[in-house]
Amino acid sequence: MHRRRWIVIAVLAVIIIGGSGVAALAARAGLEPASPGSTNQEVISIPCPATESGAMTALEHAHALRSQLWFRIYATVRGTFHHLKCGLYSVSPAMGASELVAVLDAGPSPSLAALSITFPEGKTAVQMGSILDASTHISGARYLALVKGSGFQTGDAALRPSGSSLEGFLFPDTYDISSTTSASDLINLQLQAFQKKAAPVLAPSHGLSKYQVLVLASIVQAEARYVSDEPLIASVFYNRLAAGMPLQSDPTVIYGLTGSLGTEPTAAQFQQDTPYNTYLHAGLPPTPIDNPGVLAIEAAVHPASTKYLYFVADPSGHVHYASTLAQHNAQVAMYCGSRCSGGS
Repeated sequence: MHRRRWIVIAVLAVIIIGGSGVAALAARAGLEPASPGSTNQEVISIPCPATESGAMTALEHAHALRSQLWFRIYATVRGTFHHLKCGLYSVSPAMGASELVAVLDAGPSPSLAALSITFPEGKTAVQMGSILDASTHISGARYLALVKGSGFQTGDAALRPSGSSLEGFLFPDTYDISSTTSASDLINLQLQAFQKKAAPVLAPSHGLSKYQVLVLASIVQAEARYVSDEPLIASVFYNRLAAGMPLQSDPTVIYGLTGSLGTEPTAAQFQQDTPYNTYLHAGLPPTPIDNPGVLAIEAAVHPASTKYLYFVADPSGHVHYASTLAQHNAQVAMYCGSRCSGGS
């Protein structure tokens, strides 16, 4: 780092002292405010561990830089990146390079006591890590490492099988975090929220243990776009389990391959063997495939009473149910052909 800094200083000195008027003017212009008349204040988050790349990305997203190149050179000469700290900072496009460097040199702002972070229902731990990287100082990689670790054995999280992650227990909600909140702190907040909001409704059902019900709830959450479908979809899966039929849930296939959700499996992916491929393996997958909300858990505990064995979702997300394969195939052809997905 020191060698690189001196190289930058030497290059800058040659440009300026060497009398290159064009370069000097370019440097001066590049260090001026990106938007001198702006009244906007932007809160940026530099993730841990604090790096030059993390700081530059955060400043770019806040549109605070007129020239990335000249700011990087200036901040390097000043040594700012050498003692950078992760956390929350308040910056403005009206700040020039010297002001921005002063803000970074001062460290995270104590006045930025809270930042709200929202995890929607049905997100996986991988997706939650991406949300953290995009909008907070908390490292998504660090978060995932802890989620996959053997710690956090309190409450219902202790129900999970040995060696499994906290997937399913990372309660989807909005959390207020500060610039000093760590990945471990956030996980504890999520587990506490699970115990307060989800644990009271989680119970064994239809021969499944509490943990197995949570696994089923995660599949229901992934399959249903509308809350009204959740008890019906749960009934389909319970009926399939009772009949000894594979669940054949598309989201489980994707989760087993990527640890994430949100895409439809390809023909080749349906054939790839993972413990989560419910087309190739009967019964439930070994762990939850996302982090379900309370309503999905309630649906898994108290499914509708039906004889449905099949369902298909049309392009608008509305689900159509059938008790026979012939009915199901007719619905697939009627609503959207090969574009449809769902238990079959």
